[in-house]
Amino acid sequence: GTGTPYIKGAVLQVVQNTSTSTHSGTATDWASTGFSVTITPKATSSKILLNINASVTGSGNGVQPRFTIFRGSTNLGEAGRGFGQIYVESGALFQSMATTSFLDSPNTTSAITYTVYMRTNSGTYYWGSDGGTQTFIAQEIGG
Repeated sequence: GTGTPYIKGAVLQVVQNTSTSTHSGTATDWASTGFSVTITPKATSSKILLNINASVTGSGNGVQPRFTIFRGSTNLGEAGRGFGQIYVESGALFQSMATTSFLDSPNTTSAITYTVYMRTNSGTYYWGSDGGTQTFIAQEIGG
């Protein structure tokens, strides 16, 4: 059969995960924060639109926390900096919002887990550093 005729561009489902807990680490290679969202696409032609929002900081001067999204074992961001880095200077523990959007084409109808990973050049990184609500949203869009 041809399956269900999903409308191209239509939002077929939305999944959101939220957290108010802080994750910290000292990894210099990508390491999971444990913050993830799982979605099971209805069609292999679907696209998955990912949106993330969280507060991030590092432990001191010159610390450069970086974040990315992994689909299983695949890094969807740039190999070294992922979707971007925060630069902490003058020893100030300022917080920056880590926000990103990414449109993935996983080509599957099996469950997919997208997970936030972080790394740093030195020191400690903090994901969800202000105790506020972090959000991770996955929307399936008909392809």
